[in-house]
Amino acid sequence: MAQINVYLSNHHGTTREAFDFYEKLFGAQRDGLIRYQDMADTLKSAGMYKEEWGEKIAHTAYKV
Repeated sequence: MAQINVYLSNHHGTTREAFDFYEKLFGAQRDGLIRYQDMADTLKSAGMYKEEWGEKIAHTAYKV
């Protein structure tokens, strides 16, 4: 089974919809999802965290 790592730079709030589209397009199974809030401590210590990004998706992977 192949794995696809998808990175989108989209802070307009439509990243989840894009990932859902790719999941259906490729008949893939999502194999993890990381939101910015999941990395908040690390990002805050680097001065790279914005509270409004909390629920937005930073990374996901698929099994195809």
